[in-house]
Amino acid sequence: MECSRPRRNESEEELLRLQDEFLASGTRSSARLIKAGPRKGRDVVVLDDAVVKSQLDPPKKKSRFAETRKNREDLSSPADALDRHDRHVVKVLSDVIQERDTSRCAVRSPSYSTKHGFPTVFRVEEKEDGEKSDSLFAKSVRKEKKEPQSPLASSANLDEDMDVRENDGGVSVLSAEERRQIDEDNAKRMASMTREEIIQEQEKLEKTLGSDLVAFLKKRGQKMNKEETAKVAEYRVPNDAKHIKGLADKNAWLHMDTLEPAKLEWIQTLSTSSSLPPSHQSTQVRFDFNGSIVPKDADVATREGLHHHGENPEAAGYTLSELFQMARSNVIQQRVLSLRVLARILTQRIDVEDYDEVTSFLANGALPLLTRWALDDSVEAISTAALHCLHALIVEDGVEDALDGWLAVPQLKAAQRSEEVKEKDRDDLAILKEDLILGLLRMQLLPRLRYLVEVGHLQSLAVIHVLEILIRVARHSVGAASQVVQCSRLVDTIVTLFMPKMWTNPGPSSLTDVYGLPLPRAVKLMSVLCAAGRNIASTLIAKHGVLEPVVRYLSQKPSELGLPDADVLAMQSYYFLATCLSYGHASHVLSSFYPLFLLRLQDIMPASSQPCGPHGEDHCPAVCSAFLGMLESSIHVASKQPTSDDDRCGTKFVSPSIHWEHVEGFVGTSLVVLRKCLVFLGDVNCEIALNGSVLDLVGGLLSVYSSYCHRVTDNVRLSERLVECLDEISDFSCNVLTKFFDSPFHKQLWSTLGQACEHCGTSAKRRNSLPSLPSLSSCNIVPCLSKNCRKSRVSRFLLQCSRLLLSVTKLHKKCLHKDFVEGETVLVYLESSLRHASQTKQLSRLECNLHHCLLQHFVLTCEASGLWPSASICSLYFSVGCQLLVQLQPGDEIFAYDLLNVVPFNVTLLRKVLDHGDISLKLGDLNLEESSVPLTDKEPPWKSRSLVEEAMSHIADVRQMFLASFILEKKLERQLNHSRSIHMRHPYQTERLMMPAETEVILPADWMFGPIIDIQNRLAESGFQSDRLLPNDLRTIQHTLRLVLLLELSDSLAMNLISLTTRLSRTMCVFLTGSDVFLDSVVRSYLSQLFCIYTRPSSRPLLDFDNPIPGIQSFYDLYIALLTQYAAVSYGDPLFASFVILPLQRRFSCHFKRALWTEHVAVISNMRMPLTQILLSLDEFLYPTETDQDMLNLYVSGLMTASVTRTSPFFYLLAVHHTNSYFFCEKPQDIRHHRQFLCLALGIKNQQTLLDIVRYGGLLQSAALGFSTQLPLARKMTLKRILDSLENRDLANLAARRIGVVLV
Repeated sequence: MECSRPRRNESEEELLRLQDEFLASGTRSSARLIKAGPRKGRDVVVLDDAVVKSQLDPPKKKSRFAETRKNREDLSSPADALDRHDRHVVKVLSDVIQERDTSRCAVRSPSYSTKHGFPTVFRVEEKEDGEKSDSLFAKSVRKEKKEPQSPLASSANLDEDMDVRENDGGVSVLSAEERRQIDEDNAKRMASMTREEIIQEQEKLEKTLGSDLVAFLKKRGQKMNKEETAKVAEYRVPNDAKHIKGLADKNAWLHMDTLEPAKLEWIQTLSTSSSLPPSHQSTQVRFDFNGSIVPKDADVATREGLHHHGENPEAAGYTLSELFQMARSNVIQQRVLSLRVLARILTQRIDVEDYDEVTSFLANGALPLLTRWALDDSVEAISTAALHCLHALIVEDGVEDALDGWLAVPQLKAAQRSEEVKEKDRDDLAILKEDLILGLLRMQLLPRLRYLVEVGHLQSLAVIHVLEILIRVARHSVGAASQVVQCSRLVDTIVTLFMPKMWTNPGPSSLTDVYGLPLPRAVKLMSVLCAAGRNIASTLIAKHGVLEPVVRYLSQKPSELGLPDADVLAMQSYYFLATCLSYGHASHVLSSFYPLFLLRLQDIMPASSQPCGPHGEDHCPAVCSAFLGMLESSIHVASKQPTSDDDRCGTKFVSPSIHWEHVEGFVGTSLVVLRKCLVFLGDVNCEIALNGSVLDLVGGLLSVYSSYCHRVTDNVRLSERLVECLDEISDFSCNVLTKFFDSPFHKQLWSTLGQACEHCGTSAKRRNSLPSLPSLSSCNIVPCLSKNCRKSRVSRFLLQCSRLLLSVTKLHKKCLHKDFVEGETVLVYLESSLRHASQTKQLSRLECNLHHCLLQHFVLTCEASGLWPSASICSLYFSVGCQLLVQLQPGDEIFAYDLLNVVPFNVTLLRKVLDHGDISLKLGDLNLEESSVPLTDKEPPWKSRSLVEEAMSHIADVRQMFLASFILEKKLERQLNHSRSIHMRHPYQTERLMMPAETEVILPADWMFGPIIDIQNRLAESGFQSDRLLPNDLRTIQHTLRLVLLLELSDSLAMNLISLTTRLSRTMCVFLTGSDVFLDSVVRSYLSQLFCIYTRPSSRPLLDFDNPIPGIQSFYDLYIALLTQYAAVSYGDPLFASFVILPLQRRFSCHFKRALWTEHVAVISNMRMPLTQILLSLDEFLYPTETDQDMLNLYVSGLMTASVTRTSPFFYLLAVHHTNSYFFCEKPQDIRHHRQFLCLALGIKNQQTLLDIVRYGGLLQSAALGFSTQLPLARKMTLKRILDSLENRDLANLAARRIGVVLV
């Protein structure tokens, strides 16, 4: 049967049908496969009985499968095959060989057959039994003798002194004898050659090898010769080394037969010369192992271990770079030592002269990188040392203790970058240099600390350092605190390990293991985290259960806790509860434990009977003060019920569990204690009270009663009860507070605070005062960040007294204490504080709060009584308010708002301040007359005294405008609400207690010019288009000038804080706010008055246009804009011209005159006012005479080109005066330039101008041009000499004819 091949169009069913037909027919296939034995030949394909084989058989291939199959066939039975491949456990265990049993063998110490106590030195050529053996190399050579070797391989057995060289022809071998023979032949041949022949051979070699190769060989030969000569000359082998080498050669000691000069140098005597330059030696600071500075001239013994193999080995101690290098050593002990020394250096207070080097070392960011890298080390000693070093770097000792009780603390964030750069695009080092805490967070510091605490089981000191590091990180910002809370298992680990509810008493011995014990630092960490935000506090309470252990610690007295620091733990627990109450949280704790807390308050009674005596743990003043702070927070929670306005972002507040009845129970008991304390302090010695903690206890009681008086009217609704409360408060104020304020103790407190201001100096600089790491001490929270600092304690106590007095005065108008704010001790303190603030340019936040309370009480008392004190006292308080206004930091916006309402815009206070300096004398000092306008310092023809009254009549509108500008223009509405909620203690409106970072003050020193600057900036953005001027802008400018004039005439500190140049520059900005603003009659009146104030004789020396001005790059840029504006819109206005010509005085720089006479010549032609309208003395522009050659050329060029003519009297006078002075100069510095100048001046084509230059006789106010034109006889003879000396006789004769001079 013939079957055709399958076609492409046939389906699968057809193919199957064809296959079945073929198999059914039994026909033989046309091709078959023949296998030639079991893999012994190759497969052969037969086609139609014809065997096709390849002509050339390929090489045989080895197949591992074939070998496997062959081995399988060699097995005799399937059982053997199973045993061969079976890996049963029996098979495995059958191969285990039991080790020799050594449990009963005796342990013996090694025995040595030597009398010296050390083992015998191993010798290479002998075995332990004394038999000689061959080396491994000899064994390998003997093994390879049977195999043929290549020429190169056989050369390995040759003598070591032979040279083996391989080239194209083969391998050539030179022995030592052959090399010596070649050297001798070369030497003999060179000796027999003449100099000419040697030079010829050198030229041949240079042509053959090349000049570059020959020069290289010469240089290398000279260098090798010098090194060998230096080694021979300088290095001498010590005798001890020679003796050791001899013993090594004799006894064949291993590795002791070679001398190493580099190592033997360190056993020689130190040289007096150092390898470092002298300038570098004198600036390096060296430290000992305690972190103290080693003096440069100190004689330190070598046994101290401070001499090492550095660049300056004769100097004792380690530099920072050497410590940093040792911290990267491979030796663990060296790394631990260096990290410990660095930590001790960071904790030291460094002198000012050595501070810069340490600061520059810390600022480069390398130390944080090193410390973070060492934290990841697996060695416990290194990670612990790195932890201590990191703690010393970012944590200030003792500062956190001083902040106990401060619920609101500013963030410690570094200044933000000016340009917007994505954080992910920057590396870790760049972030560390800008913000150290932010860089450490990016480097996964928090997970590593959690691992060390959870797994590492650190020592007690290391645990405390970890908690303090976390506290410092949480104080950085709200974002950093959120990262601490969100770090996986970090908060849970701390709460579980260091805030347990049950623990075993550790006993009286010192604690070495704090795991499982309550730690005060852990509770404080939770307080700091809660201060970062309401949501964080809610998360800690609800998710992590932080409130339960805190309540457990407060449920017992400190003495019953059985802990060595139980009083500190109780204090921190009270602070944590006060922080939670500031948001309205945890109010159920007070209601549930109300009887217990009432008993605690009664326990303060024994402490109040003897506040300055010894106290136990239960009556510690610090714990009592923290307890009173918690009670104060509960008063604000109970007095405020959540309203619909408080529900923000969908948050529904629950009514507090504590009510006003609870508050009255607390306050009733605390008032009894407060009465006893104040009576006791009225008779006690001030020094005794200051040395104890009595002020903290009494201050807490004052704060509690102050908050109660502040909230009582909002919660006592029954009129009978309200009258009873007011009578009680009035009785306390009249019978207790009055006597206390009149006591010597109270007066001594103010005197102590004033003396502290006078003697308050800058302490030694801290090691972490870096821009990337703002410290708590640099935030000006308190006058001095020390818990035992007298100034801080006194300031806080007096602040609490002032707050209570202010609350009582607001509540009851009859409780006025004018003697408090007008007392001599208070006034002396305010004067001292003003002097201190003017020197240091800063006030602490505590002092700002104290000044704010004093100002509010002063104004409130004066307005309630209607009796204002003397003008001097009013002026003092006015200056204090102006000083305080420019010192307030972010977070104190509510204080700034109150001060703007109280101090600068109070009509009565302003009149008192103006009367203090006698306004008539001030106006008389300006020579302000209404009749005429003289040539010098006179006022334009408008009434001056009426301006003051006109400004006072608009003071209410001025205040409203500035308050609107303060809130709207500065965009401070949200910050103002946040500040109000913190300082007024509104629990349901407080989003967070952490205040913004203190990067800059709220209001600049020139805040009174702020509205004008805002208008100018808005116009500058629009290209100075006058149509962009808003309808109220003119009124805003008028109100601003009114306030500026009042502050200038008041002679207050507000204007003295600003340089005269800055004030003048801000006033000039009025001309840039619009094309016709300066033409307004009101604006012109105030501008002219201010111009006279700024240019009076007593103020002229204070003007310096080279000083920097805030907000602008330089005064030159402002002046160029002023010139452009004058040329465009002035129309020759005399007032505008007076401001333009002010910088042209001779005592100022030539840059302003050069800019006017070159690029802005149009100003000269526009300024045509007569000299009688110039408000400045002309002598300021004429003398001393001009000596700058460029300006002289500009003057004469302006006269020559008629850029300046008689139509511009002022500039024409300037040009003629200075040209005439240089024209007749007898001894010029540059004779060549003087001759060229004469030629230019005599070449002026306008004869009248030339005559004015030659005949100028000096300033004459009665003349039409302001100068005389009578040529004196002496000047005429000088003119003849000048003309006779000219080389250009044609020019000289022409000039003589034009001038009318007869030449010889």
